[in-house]
Amino acid sequence: MSKIKGFTLIELVAVIVILGVITAISLPKFVNLQSAALSGTMQNLKAQIEAQANLANKVAIVTDLRGGTGRNLSISGLTVRMNHLYPNLTGMQTLLALDSSVWQSRTRNNSLYIWHDSISGQAPDEHSCYVRYRRATGANNPPQYFIELADCS
Repeated sequence: MSKIKGFTLIELVAVIVILGVITAISLPKFVNLQSAALSGTMQNLKAQIEAQANLANKVAIVTDLRGGTGRNLSISGLTVRMNHLYPNLTGMQTLLALDSSVWQSRTRNNSLYIWHDSISGQAPDEHSCYVRYRRATGANNPPQYFIELADCS
């Protein structure tokens, strides 16, 4: 008579318990990596916004674009709306050319808010994970750059 070989119920339960423990240990680390990646992406976006604003400002100065509002500047074939020698809100959106399937944005109170599509809701009302570009409001008031990472998880 041949003997049937296989795993006992206790061995199967032990393997399931071990897999559960491994999952419980590794899952929080994976979630923290996603949060860190999103925070890093938002910090890179803020740096990109600052660089684009500074580039546009230098081009405006070199081309002798006069201050004030409603002026157009041509940069790399793009028409950028300017405000006091810096991009206005639509000008910054033009310069950034963000992929709408990845990024969401809205303008409000002289500011452009940008956040990752993985965050649901409208910034700044429904979450705190965004980059904010506040346009220049005068010759002595250059744009301001803010980043909020509280809800980037």
